[in-house]
Amino acid sequence: MGRPVRLDFEGGWHHVMNRGAGRQAVFLTRGDGIRFERLLAEGCELNGIEVHAYCLMSNHFHLLVRCPDRGLSEFMQRVGALYTRGLNARVGRDGPLFRSRFRSIVVDTPEYLARVGRYIHRNPLVVPSARSLADYRWSSYRCYVGRAPRPAWLRTDTLLDMHQGGRRGYADFVEGQVTQRPIRTDVLEPVIDMLIDECDPDEIGERRGLIRVVTIAMLQRTEGEARASLDALLEFASSGARRTALHRARSRLAETPVLHRVVQRALDLAA
Repeated sequence: MGRPVRLDFEGGWHHVMNRGAGRQAVFLTRGDGIRFERLLAEGCELNGIEVHAYCLMSNHFHLLVRCPDRGLSEFMQRVGALYTRGLNARVGRDGPLFRSRFRSIVVDTPEYLARVGRYIHRNPLVVPSARSLADYRWSSYRCYVGRAPRPAWLRTDTLLDMHQGGRRGYADFVEGQVTQRPIRTDVLEPVIDMLIDECDPDEIGERRGLIRVVTIAMLQRTEGEARASLDALLEFASSGARRTALHRARSRLAETPVLHRVVQRALDLAA
């Protein structure tokens, strides 16, 4: 099966993620993070891309970008190639740093745009040393809440304008609880697959059938319209089949505790 066609159109919004090949660390020093930010800045100018949110983790990164004149692939290829070349030269190694192709999911509604920004800015919650989201150096969130100056290449106006109260209102949205909404079933599979990619493969184990397991586990944590949309997506043949599937999902989550985090993140991003 060939690669799916990447959607790139004028004015398009995209949630972009890439990770290290073999889940290796890609940001080794403070200088690495600074250099990646510099490449984002250069790419914004050269490719006409807008970066609205970002977060750099040890072995992967997330971006929320808008492409007024398309150019997403050119932007990401340049950033990835130059960053890899520089890091390889510094540490004296050769070969790919990132996996061959970045992931991108089209962000097509204001509600989903807000959720993606929130998700990206909440990524550091899994970092034990992160005292607070606003203190995490490698995220645009600190610029949103006034903890650091906003660089010229980072756009914060769109997400801030979606919430009353300016910075305080946005901080409440990112750091507080949100009301569960209908599941975006059209993006659920790529979202879950992306979230699984963030995990240590030794913790995940066998990936076959895992997207369905996470979807079924989400069903157990939802109600109302959200639960109905997941039921329709899963298409259980009977009530007995539904009970069996729920039991198997609970068993897999008990065997693989990291999946609890994947389930919750999927709800945060797609619900």
